[in-house]
Amino acid sequence: HSRRYKDLGIVSTKIPQSTFLFWDDNSSKIYMVDANNNRILTMSDDKGSSWSTLDTVPAGFIIIAFYPDPANDRLYYAYYDNNDYKYGYIDLTDDSANPVATIAGNTIIGKDILFYSGAVHISFTVENGNVRVAYLTGLGPADLQDMGDPTARTYDSTQTVIVGTTFYFLWKWSNENVELWKYTPGTGAFVEMEDCGANTELPSKNQQAITYDGSNILSFILQDTGDSKYYLYTYAIGSDTLTKGAEYNIALMLDRNNAGTAPNELEKGFGITNEIVYEIKPRRGGVIQLQDISKIADANITAITDNFLMLTNGKMFEWTNVAIRMDSLFYDGGIVPIPKLGSFHVSSIYKDDWNVEDSFKYYDDNNVLEIWAKITKRYIDLLDKYHYDFDFYSNEMYRPTYEKTYTTDDTDAKQKDIIDNAFDFCYRSSSVVATTITYSYTYARRTSYLFDLARFLERQVGSIAPDGKVITEAYNGLTKAAQFYPGTYNFKDEAVGTEGTSIGFVDSATLFDGGVEIISDWQGHKKVLRLTDDVTGGEDPKFTHNITQATSGTREFWIGSNDVTTITRYSLLESGVGGNQVSIRFNADNLEYQDSAGVWQTITGVVDDTFYHIKVVWRADNTMDIYVNATKEVDNVGIRGNMTSGIDKFEMQISGDTTDLSYLDAYGDPDNDASYNVGDNVVAWSLNDGNQTVGLIDIPRLALDRGGYFKGSLGVTRATVRYKNNVTTTKPTIPASGKTATELLTGIIPLKEFRDSKLETSTEADQLATNLFDIFSSTIQFIGLRVEGEGFLPEGKTVQIENTGQILIPQTNFLILRYRRWPLQDVTNMVVSDNIIFPFEFTSFGDTTRLQVHGANLQSFANQNDIATLNSPIYQI
Repeated sequence: HSRRYKDLGIVSTKIPQSTFLFWDDNSSKIYMVDANNNRILTMSDDKGSSWSTLDTVPAGFIIIAFYPDPANDRLYYAYYDNNDYKYGYIDLTDDSANPVATIAGNTIIGKDILFYSGAVHISFTVENGNVRVAYLTGLGPADLQDMGDPTARTYDSTQTVIVGTTFYFLWKWSNENVELWKYTPGTGAFVEMEDCGANTELPSKNQQAITYDGSNILSFILQDTGDSKYYLYTYAIGSDTLTKGAEYNIALMLDRNNAGTAPNELEKGFGITNEIVYEIKPRRGGVIQLQDISKIADANITAITDNFLMLTNGKMFEWTNVAIRMDSLFYDGGIVPIPKLGSFHVSSIYKDDWNVEDSFKYYDDNNVLEIWAKITKRYIDLLDKYHYDFDFYSNEMYRPTYEKTYTTDDTDAKQKDIIDNAFDFCYRSSSVVATTITYSYTYARRTSYLFDLARFLERQVGSIAPDGKVITEAYNGLTKAAQFYPGTYNFKDEAVGTEGTSIGFVDSATLFDGGVEIISDWQGHKKVLRLTDDVTGGEDPKFTHNITQATSGTREFWIGSNDVTTITRYSLLESGVGGNQVSIRFNADNLEYQDSAGVWQTITGVVDDTFYHIKVVWRADNTMDIYVNATKEVDNVGIRGNMTSGIDKFEMQISGDTTDLSYLDAYGDPDNDASYNVGDNVVAWSLNDGNQTVGLIDIPRLALDRGGYFKGSLGVTRATVRYKNNVTTTKPTIPASGKTATELLTGIIPLKEFRDSKLETSTEADQLATNLFDIFSSTIQFIGLRVEGEGFLPEGKTVQIENTGQILIPQTNFLILRYRRWPLQDVTNMVVSDNIIFPFEFTSFGDTTRLQVHGANLQSFANQNDIATLNSPIYQI
């Protein structure tokens, strides 16, 4: 899904007092304080067509703050009359108003209400010979901070943003600069963090919100009285750094009014004098243009929530899924340095929904962000369709040239320096991982080349997530992305969070204070059943799954636990007959089975946080076999308690009396499920496994090689790097005879020379030559896959391909290198490889022209006859 603002054709009869007194519950209701009577709290459940008054506070009072607490179905609100301060809440289940408390004071000026750590906090200022900022928890004593003598001075403070255990707010004396303060609840500690500089002034109330990006950055608007303009300021909490940014006369949402979940992960804002909606950027600070609605709006914007905005004339707009309008949407992407670009077109009646410079996001069916893009071009074709080209914000990787004198930093330090200083949107994550190869280098290159150089030096894989997170990891550090494992029950269609007998697999359950639920993923498995223990002794949560009764059969499934010293039992049993006929368990770091005498016997040692594949076979003669990870560990032993009519239940029970967790996935029943065969659940990524449609495709931009260029696909025999002062190094080292032993047999097959005069020393040149030889002398296998119905599969992750009767592929992790995706159809063509370097990307001497040619074994429809033996023709890349 992808969203744009849509004119609802509704004109509200009420306008909110300010944008931070305007909130929607992410379902169907909008709450606000009426600008014409700020004693009235009102609600609309029809998108602003009509309004119902929920509370009218006493005469003389005004409502000044909201604090949504949807987790507890409450919307807190505060109101004051310059003496007393009151607060209450709306019960969101029935929209009833519930006054809570009155705080009597002396010239109290109410500022805010907050819900933090299970308690209500209120903030206010008190003028009583001096001025104090105060936070009061419930009806207890207030924490006070004296701000100074108010003589001949006015003062103001903003509402509060909560970050972790800290409250932040802005303070202003009339004759001093704006200051950023923080308060730590429970300690009474107030600290002035920043003086925001000369000529700073708080803007109007509608522009006083503070946003938080969920990571590190506070953003807010201040006026510069020197030029009477408004600027966006950011404060980086981690580095305690205040930055005055670009001019933006905008109003922002309060952090608390933002749900923080897709498709509203971040706070929005809007122009005061233009009809542009903005969104804050994650982790870097600043804002981006979300949508210019000037062509569909006839007045300025006055307030915004996660899902609605209102114009000053009351017209209502909704943040609406419009993906169905985006015909022929596709985009290309891949690991660094492949840029991410795409295109779509729309009917002329929707042309004003998108504008050049607008951004948009697209999410797959699992609500995973696929792209965060900026529209770069619009044009009209002969059929009156409007075409839009876009690139991802992460493409700034490919735009800047980074100038810096060489240093002897290690790779990790260099990459972090580039990300922090050369990028505006992309950001560094904990997944930026490099070894400590240190090299001297003069930075005067495109940043994509610098990351590519690190790939050759350290065999890294660089990729950029849609939200701009830069990820570089060593190849051997990569792990398989969580995938669905096939099974009769693999929980693919169960919603995350489904509990108890609402889970299709669970027919009955006795859980006490434990639980059984579906979680998103565990240990590389997507959608997994989790059983949680009860800490009370003697209360051992369990559930049962009914199966077709049989005296013989086979079942296979995956099991695991976060603590294999705790007992978790998995049993196949017959109702009403003594004993759990087939029973295995985790216990004391072992996997055990129960023999015919009821004694637990060790099968094998096990470890925490690991999935084990189990196959159980039982027979009519009351014997069984048990396989662990495809190895038969228990062979033809007696079951515990003879069957009468046959096994009819599967049972899972945890008995640790702690908060331990145990897991089950991909339960396969080959006896009663015609679509499931024994072994289907062994690997996640298998061709035509019922979870996705996968076919071999031609890989774009590959053509038959010019004969003799590499003399076959045996790989190169030497790699040369030319560096500073025109010096060269070759690996493997050329012997006195002029040829290595391999070259005496096959001839010399050199890799195209790698040239970079900015490389300072032989250390990195030797490393480059060694890696290039290792990479390109090996047989490189490329696979082209067409995947349908599996959502977004990002580059830089690995997939596993199962051997089938059609093709013979070594079962290994294949890295996703590049792809073309049609998200509306949920179809992805991708190229994967068992080698981290994709020759298509190879560049030399800072040149962006793709130069490298190398033979590869290629599977595609074009050479179907050669697939079985992997003797494909040689291709140019």
